[in-house]
Amino acid sequence: MGLLSKSHDANDFAGSSFAASAAATYSTTGNEVLKTAYEYYNDTQLWIIEHYPNSVAAQTYMKAAAALENNGLDARPYLGNGGYYTFAYFPPAGYNWQRIVVIGPEIDEDDDTSELPETPEMQYYSADWTAPPQSASGSFDLTYTVHIDKSANITHEKLDDAIFKLTPNPSSGTISGGTWTIGDPQIVTTVDGAASATWTLHYEVTKTSTTTLSGKEGPYNTQEEANAAAEAAKNNAIAQLQNEAQYRNDLTYFTNGQGVCLTELKGYQPAIGKFICQPRRPNSRIDKVRHMFHKLA
Repeated sequence: MGLLSKSHDANDFAGSSFAASAAATYSTTGNEVLKTAYEYYNDTQLWIIEHYPNSVAAQTYMKAAAALENNGLDARPYLGNGGYYTFAYFPPAGYNWQRIVVIGPEIDEDDDTSELPETPEMQYYSADWTAPPQSASGSFDLTYTVHIDKSANITHEKLDDAIFKLTPNPSSGTISGGTWTIGDPQIVTTVDGAASATWTLHYEVTKTSTTTLSGKEGPYNTQEEANAAAEAAKNNAIAQLQNEAQYRNDLTYFTNGQGVCLTELKGYQPAIGKFICQPRRPNSRIDKVRHMFHKLA
């Protein structure tokens, strides 16, 4: 079985979440026993003790902790030469963490052990997965129109056939996560003093999520089951990261390439005298905010 090792510092017991919840669940159990359990059991075992106090596993853990807390006087090592009967519970697939083995009475030398099964090889399978940052690309266009109203300097009459060459300056640039370009110069002629020219401002944006997600699935009965669970978890994480990248892409569009954060007023807190604002995702059905950022470009 190996040497008993400590999993937690006993000095941290009083401030732990385990102490707070276990004190009520195990109200008849001495505090020193709970402290011993906290010191020697890992987080998974403590979770079982805390949430499933009536389970065979939790009761076995607590009995061992009580024996150990009493300076080991109640502990009885298994030293029999003939071995011990062992009862194992195998739960359905996916619940392997609930496997438990209970040691029964010692096998007597006169017992007929010919029908006892061979010791099974206990194997648990798990699989790691990693979802790298994801990117989302998009493009959008803005339309700009310039109107000319030309009058004579002295008579102030509207002028016909006045020719103007309108040149965007600059004609390209960068925005948060991409670039923008605008059309070529245009030549217009006034009619009754009026003329206009329209350009399309084209944006190309690529945004990448800033997060890498990873995890581990298991234990399972076979490596194939573990791999399938890891693949499913990875795909879910990739979808999450793609949504994050698309959000950044949408944010660039809704803020006219500025890539700033949108917030909305949620309420007012009288106790501190401040308004409560929180970030949110852009919404194409309700947001009419792009004109707010035109002068920021």
